[in-house]
Amino acid sequence: EQRVQFKVIHATGGRAIVTDQAEAELVYTLKVEDTTYFSPLFTSALAWRLAAELAMGLQARPENYSAAIQNYLITIDQARALAFEESEEGPFPESEFIQARN
Repeated sequence: EQRVQFKVIHATGGRAIVTDQAEAELVYTLKVEDTTYFSPLFTSALAWRLAAELAMGLQARPENYSAAIQNYLITIDQARALAFEESEEGPFPESEFIQARN
């Protein structure tokens, strides 16, 4: 994999990453320190998933893993449902044929 030269510049609305590379692809990781960015259900689901992984790694009783993964699956479904309810689709634009009649 070839590293691409880039610069971080100050742009309108914040900082921007720029490069001369045509069709550059960016893989970006952000350390989020403000935990309020995540919903409580997401945080709970993450905790249950980590508990399941730890139960496997520590070779704990199989029922500990099963309980943790079951709680993870329930919580992640609840988190997805909540996230779905938070989205809102705007009105669909009128087709050009309807606009032509107006």
